[in-house]
This record gives sequence, structure tokens and C-alpha cells, in this order.
Amino acid sequence: MTLAALDSSFWGIFKRVGRREIASVGGKPHVFIANFKGLKSQEIAQQAPERDVRISFAGQRGSKVYMLPFLEELQQLKCRSEVGRLACVISEIKRRVALWLDEAP
Repeated sequence: MTLAALDSSFWGIFKRVGRREIASVGGKPHVFIANFKGLKSQEIAQQAPERDVRISFAGQRGSKVYMLPFLEELQQLKCRSEVGRLACVISEIKRRVALWLDEAP
């Protein structure tokens, strides 16, 4: 799978969330997101959480999407299968998060 296979609508969340990086790690597509919402230089040092962020990966039924939030535990996201895609909702991004697709064999 190529990184270009990530859903094009995915790019729209970065207008709200902040910085993002996409990479292939161990042959799996990974997305790294940083949330800067609510930060103000020399005023506010705590990000405001971004809620209900939608993301989808090109993948087949049986594939899994994992999320590792900054300083938290690994989670498997609940995704719904759409035609050739897995659509997921991230309930909250506090600071940073790494996401990746583990394709079904």
C-alpha cells in the first residue's frame, strides 16, 4: 500500500488539528498528528483537545487501526468498513497521537 492511498478527505482535519506527518514505518502507513489548538505564546501552555476527528485508511475488511496518544496506552480504534476503506473517529486528541494501519493478511 502506498501513502497516496490514504483518504484525501484526511487532509481537511489538519486545518483544525495542527501539524501532521505521514510516513511508512516497517511497511505500514503511519500518521503523526500534533494538536496546537488553544496555545498562545506566553499566555496559554495547555492545548484545547480536538474532538471527533475523522480519518480513513485504504484497507480491506479485517485490517486494524491502532492509535498511540502521547504518554498514554496503545488503543485499537473501532472502525467501520466502507468500500475498500476503514473509517475511524478519534474521540479526542489532547497533544500528539500516532496512528497506523495493520492490514489483514
